Amino acid sequence: MVMMPGVTKKPEKHKGKPTNSTQLALENQTTTTDWTDLDLTAATSANAKWAYVKMVVIVDSILAGGAVVLSIRKNGDTPGDAPTVRMDSYHGDTASARTDICQWVEMDSGQVIEYTISIGGTIQVDCYLVVMDFIE
Repeated sequence: MVMMPGVTKKPEKHKGKPTNSTQLALENQTTTTDWTDLDLTAATSANAKWAYVKMVVIVDSILAGGAVVLSIRKNGDTPGDAPTVRMDSYHGDTASARTDICQWVEMDSGQVIEYTISIGGTIQVDCYLVVMDFIE
């Protein structure tokens, strides 16, 4: 088995089941949301340690200078960089544009992660977090 730099143990065995369960649906967002707890217990298990989360951002409307960043992280963690979806007018994103990525995120012992939505300029978006799978 090839280990990534900094990884000192083998990953846990996959025991999860695909869930495809929307755990966050924030529509018509126009202001920033600070780091906020999100309990994933309903979409995982009491022993789950990691969740495979689809992060979705859909632009409803945008003007020049509009930008949004949706990020997730383990509850209480402060990583230098976190899984992120970014959309902005500078890169040509327009109304009805959609971006989504799937990312593994570690959960705390209560199956909680955190999310933040940073909004700049004039933009209205819909943000979704969907649990696709999990690992115990």
